[in-house]
Amino acid sequence: MHLSSTLSLEIELSIEGEYAPGLRATHNDPGHPESIEDLNITDIALMRHSRVDGKTTWTAKSIFNGVNLSSPDVQRLITNILNDADVFEDAANQLLAECEGD
Repeated sequence: MHLSSTLSLEIELSIEGEYAPGLRATHNDPGHPESIEDLNITDIALMRHSRVDGKTTWTAKSIFNGVNLSSPDVQRLITNILNDADVFEDAANQLLAECEGD
């Protein structure tokens, strides 16, 4: 008997990028807003939670352990995730928010 099921998981993306400060517009230059360039995913972790004595604890387990990150297939997976406009925008906004906190 063949069975199938779907399991929903929560993942955590560790990201990095280069901060490019914005420039104010002048009469000769339109300027540009601050931005994050060369955005990259450095780790993907599966998140698991446990509840003990009413407290929730989250633990992360990297799915990159033992994986050749320069493999074309792995790079394609990372590119596919970043090509999702919402993921890219959320990741860039998270990095910009961390720049504002510094």
